[in-house]
Amino acid sequence: MEYTGDQLKKIVSLGTLAYGVEKCLNILDIEDGAQFRVDFYDSESRVAKAYKKGRDIADFAIDTKLFDKAKAGDLPALKEFDKRKKMRE
Repeated sequence: MEYTGDQLKKIVSLGTLAYGVEKCLNILDIEDGAQFRVDFYDSESRVAKAYKKGRDIADFAIDTKLFDKAKAGDLPALKEFDKRKKMRE
């Protein structure tokens, strides 16, 4: 299945929100989701890469905010930042 640039941009946005495949299908208004499901779970597909990019953008935004708060002395933010950092190791 071919995806338009607009669809791929929307998939990035859906990734930032960590929406599941069924919600993505509904929002993208894809009636026959069989190929989309294959592409969604195939790490080499454009869909999976766009979705991962969205997830990475969201992680970056959250980590940046937490890091800024931690630098300002917010102890709960520091704990959360450390927890998120350890999950990536």
